[in-house]
Amino acid sequence: MIELKNVVKTYNEKTAPVQALTGVNLTIEKAELIALMGSSGSGKTTLLNILAAIDKPTSGEALIDGADIVAMTDAELTQFRRKKIGIVFQFFNLMPTLSVYENIALPHLLLKESKIDFDKRVKELLELVGLSHRATHKPFELSGGEMQRTAIARALMNNPEFIIADEPTGNLDSKNAEQILALIRMLATEQRKTFIIATHSSDVAAISDRVVRMLDGKVVEDELVKTK
Repeated sequence: MIELKNVVKTYNEKTAPVQALTGVNLTIEKAELIALMGSSGSGKTTLLNILAAIDKPTSGEALIDGADIVAMTDAELTQFRRKKIGIVFQFFNLMPTLSVYENIALPHLLLKESKIDFDKRVKELLELVGLSHRATHKPFELSGGEMQRTAIARALMNNPEFIIADEPTGNLDSKNAEQILALIRMLATEQRKTFIIATHSSDVAAISDRVVRMLDGKVVEDELVKTK
């Protein structure tokens, strides 16, 4: 569960202050799929960074899975993010010199823990996203859809509670976008993963549980999606 209470984010506090968020209140339950929408400058990216534990609010409360990220040091935030949060980017951000298998395994290696059989976990994820036959390929040998499926598998590697996705279909053609959205919907429904997806796509909104719209640093609309 995520709880944001009166979250404010101000940049350049000592020179010319810019308020990117101006009192955001938002609750996200486990296994919800949220489409976060808003025009450029609405505060959407800033909110996404806070939800991803990349940044902290200037004031207000931000509880992610019961943990107060405002009180964390940068080192604590890094560890928390690696364990609890998976991130999917529009442009994939795969390591070009690593294979699909190695890209997926990378978050576990960065965690520096050996509590799971990571070889078994990677192979499970490869099967889940339909890329077992591509395990040894490098990113430049993949289609856009295959690269995004690799990125989703990488985000799932440490079995995080929350997946933050920034325009995950924005760089894909319609067929690959449809496949990625079907995969995301399945993960939310069957594996009980919580997804927060920043998007301009009506197709993403259509498969979501809720659409949260932002304007001028505030949540101005929070509606249930009745049909998916």
